[in-house]
Amino acid sequence: MWWRTRWQPGIDFLRWFNKKVGNPVWLRMAGKRITKVHHTGRTSGTEYVTPVWAERSGRWFFVSLPYGTEVDWCRNVLAAGCCALERKRVRYETAAPVIVPAAEATPLLPPGLRRRHRLVGVDSYLRLDIISTENPAKKAG
Repeated sequence: MWWRTRWQPGIDFLRWFNKKVGNPVWLRMAGKRITKVHHTGRTSGTEYVTPVWAERSGRWFFVSLPYGTEVDWCRNVLAAGCCALERKRVRYETAAPVIVPAAEATPLLPPGLRRRHRLVGVDSYLRLDIISTENPAKKAG
């Protein structure tokens, strides 16, 4: 409801709630659909892990930005110029983060995901270049 109307106090409340309550739950449940972003605080230097909705398309990952581009984790990644993504027990090192409009990203995403993002009102994505991949499960075996 708040997404469609773009009522900023409601969106700000959801951001706060997800940061304080939702993120720890999502991180425990992270698996097939949730991607973890490993990033460093731009002022504190603290290491953080944040759950996001990301989709791989060729040599890129597109991370949806339903709360806009001013969220802390996105600002950290842009400031650092890199981050690591963890999805399905595979770690991807990424670089060259760029905010792209939905018009550029959505043609590269699966149709079902496009519809969901349109309903929520995602109008921009963080595009990350994949520079290397590591599968710890295969390494150990």
